Amino acid sequence: MWTEILVAASAAVQAFGGDAPYESITGDELAALIETLANDSFEGRESGTPGGVRTTDFLRSEFAARGIAPGVDGSYFQPVPLVRVTREDPGSLSINAAGNRVVLEPSDDFFVFPMRERGPDSIDDAPLIFVGYGITAPEYGWDDYANVDVEGSVVVILRGEPSREDDSHFFRGRELTEHYQPDTKYRRAAEHGAVGVLLVHTEASAGWPWTLLSTGASAQSQMFLRDDPDGPEIALTAQINEPAAGRLFGALAHDFDAMR
Repeated sequence: MWTEILVAASAAVQAFGGDAPYESITGDELAALIETLANDSFEGRESGTPGGVRTTDFLRSEFAARGIAPGVDGSYFQPVPLVRVTREDPGSLSINAAGNRVVLEPSDDFFVFPMRERGPDSIDDAPLIFVGYGITAPEYGWDDYANVDVEGSVVVILRGEPSREDDSHFFRGRELTEHYQPDTKYRRAAEHGAVGVLLVHTEASAGWPWTLLSTGASAQSQMFLRDDPDGPEIALTAQINEPAAGRLFGALAHDFDAMR
C-alpha cells in the first residue's frame, strides 16, 4: 500500500506573522486543533486508513489557509510505500530449555510480529542463543555478536542499550541512539545470520507497559518496503514480557535479573 506524509516549505512559516513562528501559537488555538484531531471522526489517524486520509486533508487545508507553501514539487504530500501485516492468528511459542518444555501463552506472555512482506512464517527446531542487547556498535567498542555464531538460530535480545553511570559519552548517556531501536536490532540479527528474535520487554526498558500490546496495539504492524528484497531478513520476531523471560531463563538455570 501507499501512504503519504505531509511536507510544507519551512520558509513560508513566516506567513504566521510576528518575529518568530512560535509567537503566533496560542493555547486556545492549539487546544482547538488537538480537540479536532482527537475527534472520533478521524478514527485514530492511522496511515492508510480513511481516518488517516481525513487527517492529512485537514492538515493540508490548515497549512494552505495559513499561507504555508507545499514542500514537494508543488504538493503537500510525499508518497511513502508501506506494507501492512494484520495478525489473524496469535501464534504459538514453546521452548525446550535444557530438557524442560516452556510453553508461553499468547497475549499473556508474548506477541508475534511477522517480519516478511509476504506474510506469516514459522520457525521450528532452531537453537536459542542469548546475545545481550543484540548490538554491534564499533563506535562505542561494543559488539554482542563477537565470537558468537548465531547462524540459523533465534536470538534472545534485551530491549534498550548499555549504559555507564556518569558517562554521558558512552551510548550518549541518557539519550537514545539508533542501537536502541528494535528495527536496528532485528537488522543486526539478520546480518549475523539469525532467523528469529525474542525481544525481552520490560516496562523500564520500553518506557510503556505490556498492557499497551495486550489492548490491541499489536493487532497489525506497518513496515517500509525493503530496499534490498534479496538481502538477509528475520522471519519472525516475538516480544516476551518480564515474567515469561524469568521463567525461560529459570528453566535454563540462569538468573534473568543478573543478565540485564
